Amino acid sequence: MEEYNSAKTNYQMLNSLISSYLSLKNSVKSIDEYGFTIDVKTINTQIQTQIDINLNLMKQYRKVIDRYEEDIREFILCFLVEKDTKKVRLSRQINLTKDYCGFIQPICGLKETPDKSFEDCVRQGYKEFPDRKNCLYRTAIYFSIIDSIVPQRIEPEKNEEWIVYDLKELSNLKVTLSVETNLKQITEAIQNEFKRISRKCKRVNISKTVTNSNI
Repeated sequence: MEEYNSAKTNYQMLNSLISSYLSLKNSVKSIDEYGFTIDVKTINTQIQTQIDINLNLMKQYRKVIDRYEEDIREFILCFLVEKDTKKVRLSRQINLTKDYCGFIQPICGLKETPDKSFEDCVRQGYKEFPDRKNCLYRTAIYFSIIDSIVPQRIEPEKNEEWIVYDLKELSNLKVTLSVETNLKQITEAIQNEFKRISRKCKRVNISKTVTNSNI
């Protein structure tokens, strides 16, 4: 994973440098057109040499990136959050064929169809899967606010009953790495949504009060 991240960082850095070199070439052209005495040919040759060096390096980094991304696996997690209690419903996974068996998870599954919001929510990692393949994986994490009802357990052979947990309890649970490493952001996103809903409700109530007083 370190090799992949390093390759992506260096690739983006070199790409940015090339953009700067191209801008520099345009500046040299403008200086020459204004009649200043400069060695345009020598400067442009030096700039182009740097561009060519960077392009060759980018090709090498691109090969590393492509090698990791050729078998990328994408997943979706969705936290079910009760509207009244502000608690989340999670379930212990019991599918022995999965590497996350024994972990407590929200709704999860493979990403199978294009999703415009996926890139905005994605979290990335690298690990060995049950089929012994070391792969790059990307997980999009969502949450959905629901009524305080017990969700249907569609696959009882894969997960236990849904249990309600307070947000503060999540850090003490055995959760997957995608959840563990992003727990702070997940918690804050859920809390901020309830704050937004609360402010919206207050505005509605104030509006109703003003309307009634006018009557």
